[in-house]
Amino acid sequence: MPLFSRGNNSGRSAGNGAQPQIARAPMVPQNHPVFDQPVFATGDLAIHRDAQGKLRIFGIGLDKKLWEVSETRLASNDWAPPANLGGTLFGVPSVAMDGQGRLCVFALGEDGSLMRIREADAASREWLGWQNLGHRLVGNPIAVPDARGAVVIYGLNEDGSLQEIRAESSDANSVNHGGNIAELVGVAQDSTGRIYVYGIGKKGDMEGIHQTQPASGPWSNWSNELGGVFLPSGG
Repeated sequence: MPLFSRGNNSGRSAGNGAQPQIARAPMVPQNHPVFDQPVFATGDLAIHRDAQGKLRIFGIGLDKKLWEVSETRLASNDWAPPANLGGTLFGVPSVAMDGQGRLCVFALGEDGSLMRIREADAASREWLGWQNLGHRLVGNPIAVPDARGAVVIYGLNEDGSLQEIRAESSDANSVNHGGNIAELVGVAQDSTGRIYVYGIGKKGDMEGIHQTQPASGPWSNWSNELGGVFLPSGG
């Protein structure tokens, strides 16, 4: 299985002049399109398999646009040249598959608004235009499918509260779950389909909140029973 990384750890040049890029290791043939047209990324990459099982890799370039590199054949060494999906974005993208098998990619705009681009059809590699879902978020959003297959996005408001955004239709429905979180760490489902959200609290402990019933909740209160002492990645 190929390994992907973003190279160095920031959007700035490294001491040797190298830039972060969507790259493959081990090295591929010299004339491989990924190396003929490197994509320089400002942050971590988002990787997902599409409805046909092909790997799709997304990163935000130095030009603030979303770039994609994708397999052309399943489990192959064949990759399409990097594709520019547009946008004016920052941070790290998040990708999830909706109930129709379409990949949906989310990232924040320059003003913190949540932006979405979605495939026209499952595994089509054809994309609908960018849609502004509103809000003013900080950090990096995390998108996951819920127990019913609907894509749900979790992000932080400026006051550290958790915002849940459901974007099944043109209008994004949202719920504020409170909290005092400095950085989201992860979102996952348990074996029953309940969603668990974890983040580093502003006091440095690991805090969590979860659905008490799959799909729509209700939700538990925030808990810091995991404890620990953590620093946000920007801290």
